[in-house]
Amino acid sequence: RTRASQALGEIFSLIETKYRGEANKITLPNGDNFSIDEDTCFIFTMNTIDESTEDIDDALLGRLACIEFKPRIEHLNSILKDIGIDEDTINKIIDIYNFIIEHYPLGHGYFATYNNTMDFKMFYLTRIRPTLQNHFQASRIEILKQVDTMVDTIFI
Repeated sequence: RTRASQALGEIFSLIETKYRGEANKITLPNGDNFSIDEDTCFIFTMNTIDESTEDIDDALLGRLACIEFKPRIEHLNSILKDIGIDEDTINKIIDIYNFIIEHYPLGHGYFATYNNTMDFKMFYLTRIRPTLQNHFQASRIEILKQVDTMVDTIFI
């Protein structure tokens, strides 16, 4: 076990433009040389909410230009329509989702596996709630309870 950001520190440095190329190569533990070509382009996706990756996030964020893509109701609506969910159910899910994202930026992709054959309460309990519980359990359990109540009330 190790701290990933510390173990990957030299590699992370090579991502920076000024440390690319053969002149900045490092020697790996097996004796091989490693460098990153000057014309290499990196595209990363990150979930900055996941606190277990915080060290890596910080090590990378200082070396990259970043664009934030927040959860979007429009995308959730499109996902659910494409799956074939009826308009009434979509509106119910969006009401719940609006409340959730006021308190936690849950990605709309969490709903991509939902379909008409599923019971939404069960889907929520097994696919959505564990993530919310993990986030809210330490300090804001009342918000999780409010989401639970909304699901129970809206999906009778």
